[in-house]
Amino acid sequence: MPRTVDFTIPFPVRINPHLEQVRARHEAWVRESGLVPPAFEAQYYEWDFLRLGSYAFPDADPAGLYLASRLLGFTFMWDDQHEALSLRDPLAARKHSEEMIRALDGGEVTTLGARIMADMWKDMSRGMSNAWLTRARYTWNWCVATYPHQAHDALHKTVPSRRSYDHTRRGVAGVDYVLDVLERFLGCEVPATAAHSPQIWILRDTIVKATLYTNDVYSLEKEEADGDTNNIVLVLLAEGHTRSEALAMTVTMVTSELENFTKVREELLSMYAFLRLSPYEVQAVERYVEGLTAWISGYFAWSQTTPRYAGVNLTEGRRMPLTHLVD
Repeated sequence: MPRTVDFTIPFPVRINPHLEQVRARHEAWVRESGLVPPAFEAQYYEWDFLRLGSYAFPDADPAGLYLASRLLGFTFMWDDQHEALSLRDPLAARKHSEEMIRALDGGEVTTLGARIMADMWKDMSRGMSNAWLTRARYTWNWCVATYPHQAHDALHKTVPSRRSYDHTRRGVAGVDYVLDVLERFLGCEVPATAAHSPQIWILRDTIVKATLYTNDVYSLEKEEADGDTNNIVLVLLAEGHTRSEALAMTVTMVTSELENFTKVREELLSMYAFLRLSPYEVQAVERYVEGLTAWISGYFAWSQTTPRYAGVNLTEGRRMPLTHLVD
């Protein structure tokens, strides 16, 4: 039922013209990095993370799309394994979270997942300012450090409060980190004073929330099968709403967030003037904001069609029985 829920995303879906050019390079990286064992490559390519990248980052050049496809492919594969580890062995999961933080700091890492991330970080951080590095490290640390807390809720069959959900679900999802590296993919680093403006913060916040809420609806049945309780629909159910009410409320929340995005976007001109941004800086911000709209429309389009969220077996349709990235 959740896959038939109708969301209205007011931004067009575009596709990166470099998709097929990058495909062979991405597939070579998958093999060389060891990301996916050969026996599971067919399922990996069926999920089509490269197409997600081409929808979500239609304006990236070939190098940017290649880097984006690596990050997306890795994070989805690694996320499944880290979630499973968190439920199986919370202490080991905490240690792995700490190792993934070290992966961005140049520290010693041993797992394949941490080695792959450390290698990608070298490419993602190249040419970026110290201000951007600080922002991106923070959102990555937030992502990996919240896995044990999500597992705690699942293991104790606890549905989080809305405020707890806002922190833990948002952290684990890693969308904030993706919206940081979006600047790298598009070659448009946003000046620090603009990046921390209320306008850009609100625009990012609306896109993150819209991403989480739409994903929570599409993955609801799988997460119920997995015992995962960090889902906005389940949070609303715990607050006393019926299932149909919770789904309808989630749709309304997405609509409200995206309407707010459109309103706040109109305030950017006054922010440019107040900060006296140069034409080059304004161009960077505009390119970034357009990238935010492409992310949500592209992610939504991919979510509707990917077999990752549509399997006959709800659990097996989503996960591969692998641990090689986290062990």
